[in-house]
Amino acid sequence: MIVKPRNQPLDIHIIKALQRRLPHALSQEPFLKEQLAQFLAGFTGEKELDYVLEGLSFDFPDSRIIQDLRLAVGANHVQIDTLALTRKGVFLLEVKHLSGVVRLDTVNCQMIQLKDGQSRTMKDPFGQMSTAGRKFRNWFTANRIASPPVFQLLVFTNDHMELDAASATGFVRRWDVIDAMLHQSHGQPDVMDAAEIKELGRLLVKHHRPQHPHYQFGKYQSYHAKVNPGVYCPRCGEYILHKRATGWYCGDCAKTRQLAATSALTDFALTTAPFISCREAKAFLQERDRHIIYRTLEKTGLPRTKNNARVIHYDLRPLYLNLT
Repeated sequence: MIVKPRNQPLDIHIIKALQRRLPHALSQEPFLKEQLAQFLAGFTGEKELDYVLEGLSFDFPDSRIIQDLRLAVGANHVQIDTLALTRKGVFLLEVKHLSGVVRLDTVNCQMIQLKDGQSRTMKDPFGQMSTAGRKFRNWFTANRIASPPVFQLLVFTNDHMELDAASATGFVRRWDVIDAMLHQSHGQPDVMDAAEIKELGRLLVKHHRPQHPHYQFGKYQSYHAKVNPGVYCPRCGEYILHKRATGWYCGDCAKTRQLAATSALTDFALTTAPFISCREAKAFLQERDRHIIYRTLEKTGLPRTKNNARVIHYDLRPLYLNLT
C-alpha cells in the first residue's frame, strides 16, 4: 500500500520554467538540458521500481510504501527515494536509472558511467546510502522513537545497462529487489505489527518536509535574474497576453487562457521568489491595472502575509507544491 506517492522532482519544474522564461540562447544551454535529462531519467527509474513493488504485500504482509520522503534532521535533511515499512523493519531503497556501462569502484569510492564514448564520475552511491541511513536513524533518536531495523539496497532500474561491479555488494536489479529484501531480512524476527506499521507510516508522512527552490544560491542561481516577465501562452510561446473578462487573451493565436495568470505566478515561484506583492505581480504579469492584479491574486486563494511596512505578500509556495 502506498501511503505517500511520489511527484516529479522539483528540479524538473524549475528547469522547465527556466526554459520557458529565459531568453532563447540561455534556455537552450547544454547544462539545463543535461540536468533535465538526468532528473527525468531518475524519475523514470523510480516509477519503474514502483511497478515491481506493487507485489510487495504478497511477501511482506501489511507493508506500506512511502515515496520521495524528506525528513528534517537537525539543520540538515535526509532524502529517501523509496521507503518500505514491513514487519521485519524499514527498507531504504536508493534508485539509480543509468544507461551505458556503469562501474562501481569500491576502492576509490566512486561510480563511473561510460556512455557514447564519454566518461562521467559520480558520487559513491554506497557512501550516499550510508549517510542517508545514519541520518534516518538519527531522526528516530531526535524524535525519541525506538528505531526498527533499517535495511538498505541500491537498485538499478535500467534493464539495458551493463554493470561492472565484481567487488561490490549491496546492489540489485529492479526485478530482483523483493528477493533481495527477503534475503536481507531472512532470520529477522517481526518487530512491528500492522497497527505499528500504520502508525509509523503516518508519523513519517506527517514529518515530511518538501523541498523549496534556492533562488540566490545553488546550481540555477545565475539564471534567476534573467527570466522574462509576462503571462505566457503555451500554444505560441508569447508573453503578451492581456486580461479580458473571460480570461487572458493572446492576440497571436486568438485564444483565451483562463489559468494563464496562475501558471505565470507558478513560474515566478519556481524561478524568482516564494512570495509576491501586488506591485511585483503587476510588473511580472505585465498588467497596468492594479485592480485586475488584486482580483487575480485574491482569486487564487493563496495565503497572505504582511511585512513590517504592512505590505501584503501572497505565499506562492502552494502553487509548486501541488505540481505532480
